[in-house]
Amino acid sequence: MVLIKRISLLGYLAASVSAVGFIVQFKQDYQFNQFFSTYYKINDSKISAESVEKLGLGVKSFEIGTGFKGIIGDFNAEFVKSLYYDKNIASISLDRDLILAEVQTNAPKHLTRLSQLSKLKKTQYLDYVYDPTGGIGVDVFILDSGIQANNPEFSKRVTKLADFTGEDEHLTDSNDYIGHGTYIAGVIGSQTYGVAKKSNLFDVRVTNKLGKTKLSSIINAFNTILVDSKITGRPSLVVVPLIMKKNAILNSAVESLVKSGIPVITPAGNDGKQACNYSPASAKGALTVGAIDVENDSISSFSNWGACVDIFAPGVKVETTNNTPTGEKVVKSGTSLSTGVAAGLVAYFMGMGDTGLQAVERVMKYSLADVIPKEQLEVRPLTSNRILFNGEGEPNWGQSP
Repeated sequence: MVLIKRISLLGYLAASVSAVGFIVQFKQDYQFNQFFSTYYKINDSKISAESVEKLGLGVKSFEIGTGFKGIIGDFNAEFVKSLYYDKNIASISLDRDLILAEVQTNAPKHLTRLSQLSKLKKTQYLDYVYDPTGGIGVDVFILDSGIQANNPEFSKRVTKLADFTGEDEHLTDSNDYIGHGTYIAGVIGSQTYGVAKKSNLFDVRVTNKLGKTKLSSIINAFNTILVDSKITGRPSLVVVPLIMKKNAILNSAVESLVKSGIPVITPAGNDGKQACNYSPASAKGALTVGAIDVENDSISSFSNWGACVDIFAPGVKVETTNNTPTGEKVVKSGTSLSTGVAAGLVAYFMGMGDTGLQAVERVMKYSLADVIPKEQLEVRPLTSNRILFNGEGEPNWGQSP
């Protein structure tokens, strides 16, 4: 490990025009005079919370109660990076905006169910309560049949990353011949049907016009995505709405991508069988999603089940975007749709500051337990009784997942 040389903060700020607001929390026993001695080279044992602002350095202090204390200021990224190596620093956060949750009225049922604790009622208002910052700056890579980029629901947020089918000459960058990829992209990030309405959607075409792909295409796509995410440095996640019989190579590839910090969201499968017999559903570290019907919170008859299913999400008669440039609605079912809804929630949390793996943890932490009818689980042993929930648009970002 190469240690970052500590020089005065004034030097950092003078050398940079990219300083932004940060809040730095000290550990309980760490004193203000120790911090300013280390980072500002000001050796004055009398420096306290009350005297920090008087130093004239553009830094403010806070001390609430007996243990919560630290500083607030505009700091260069390199300086903030150096703080991560300091065992005396408890936490660091951007000075983020807090805004009121938004409400999408007359929302699709899958979004309404996502943002309320109780099951849907026949006479209720269909509102989706969410934080409008969810998904901002997050790259969602969708391995599928393509995305109809000209659909106005996507607000020009679709980017064609790569095509691994060999059929490039038959399709334009904005087409999706069979529509499946556009359906999934719709529940992830479209304006009307999407969970993360401001996420960046990346078209990684791997299935041909018959809806089939090769394992090698998936491996090559993973490699391309990993390279791209390293170049951009943006938070990224991968959606693989595909299924095959259990395969060690595919599972290992997924596990490797997850270990690199990129979450992978996968469907349980649509055979009504044990998900552990399929890939990538059985891959360790993947978020594997089964389908429920939001009319009664019951597991769909087609959804795979078992110990490899982490969570359930709406997947029956889900409204989403069609593969046309004119924005028509389509209604589809399947665990791929459930996967898209779950992937949208992961992107939603990542847009609020979670890392990919933290977002997956938060999805599980916020999930609603013991909602699925227990009689359904009696015939589906080892199946998780958890369904997706977004915290009603107001997650507690003061706590780690």
